[in-house]
Amino acid sequence: MLIYTIPQMKTYLYTFLSSLGLCYLAFSYDPYIETKIDADKVKELASITQLVRTINPADTNYQDLLFLKEKLKNVDMVMLGEQQHGDGSTFLAKSRLVKFLHEELDFDVLFFESNVYDCFRFWEDISGEKKNKSTDFGQALFGHWANATEMKDLQKYMVRNAKSSNPLSLAGFDILFSGNMSYWKRIQFMETYLTKKNILFNKDYPAFLKILDDYHYNTYSYPSKQIPATEKQAVFNEIERLITVLAKDQQTNEDKIFSRYLSGIQAELNYRWLYPDDEEKQLIARDSMMAENVIWLKDHVYKNKKIILWAANSHILHNTQHLKDSPFYYKRMGTYLKDQYGPLCYGINFTSYSGQTYNIMTGESNSINESISNSVESMLHEIGNPFAWIDCRSIPENSFLNEKITMKFFGHNNNAEQWSKMMDAAFFIDQMKPITFN
Repeated sequence: MLIYTIPQMKTYLYTFLSSLGLCYLAFSYDPYIETKIDADKVKELASITQLVRTINPADTNYQDLLFLKEKLKNVDMVMLGEQQHGDGSTFLAKSRLVKFLHEELDFDVLFFESNVYDCFRFWEDISGEKKNKSTDFGQALFGHWANATEMKDLQKYMVRNAKSSNPLSLAGFDILFSGNMSYWKRIQFMETYLTKKNILFNKDYPAFLKILDDYHYNTYSYPSKQIPATEKQAVFNEIERLITVLAKDQQTNEDKIFSRYLSGIQAELNYRWLYPDDEEKQLIARDSMMAENVIWLKDHVYKNKKIILWAANSHILHNTQHLKDSPFYYKRMGTYLKDQYGPLCYGINFTSYSGQTYNIMTGESNSINESISNSVESMLHEIGNPFAWIDCRSIPENSFLNEKITMKFFGHNNNAEQWSKMMDAAFFIDQMKPITFN
């Protein structure tokens, strides 16, 4: 089933690789891991694990989640991860958590790992007075989130409450383009906005327009080395001049968001052109920019709002300097946010024992790696509950969970790390199912 336009596929290839961090090749089993499940560890794990009854987002009997009222009572940003972007069961679990956080704990805004302006413009249409508005979330989100059947309950919920006294607003924090529009349509949207500001895009910013039109700004069609240095500099000069002009007239949230949108384009062009053959430096820059966008949005556009953040596990981990068996030890978005907000920010990473996921690049469902013996997932599987929660903030100091343990947080691979130092909670799903499409 084709769910992406060709430009989206090109853009998403980069997103896919960066989110997973080439995890299939990056990790290997730790040779010291025991092969027999430790009964004492299973018993200890059972004593500190919170069982979750269901992941069905249509089930609003939240008795099984009420323990979170105490866990999150002083938290105003909850980060929700996922191992891969084809994990249907995780989408369901996150959707139910989002609805609970909105209804029971008064969280206000859902931040997606999707483009900052694409999401803003779509949500303005949904929540505003525009007639004949489209409720296609593909205008804002990457296709795996926009089109998956497992996301439909949450999308309908958000649309239904969009104009109520208690909406759950949508926002994006990524610098990559995510909405399913052609590049000429994207340019048209930009021209429409700039015309309202009495700015002639075609006349005054030809180098920037050419990059958007010919190179699609991400340089997939035209490698960086084929673009003359003088042309690159002309693009940066024009973007900087445009941002400066717009800064003089910041009256609405759209004005602020649009300027941020331009800054994101400028930043990505910069690190793509500076490091055309160094993916790690590109990934470092992207996580940094996403963190800056989250902080800026929270502090300037959604001030005093409680935020839910939807992204990949790899982006929301913090303290990743503790990673020992991964080359991707660089500072992730989660670390920047924890540095900024401390205990007010709470990260939940998702894991599973076995099952299947959907490969968004091939369009096929694939079996995931089964958890190895004596991993935390194998112990939770032994306990027998299909869904469970481990709160890392309340793990006893002498618990084995604070040691180097094997769990799965990158692409369903078994990795031994000190995971409790890099997350606030783990949400366990025994059997993963892939996303599906109507």
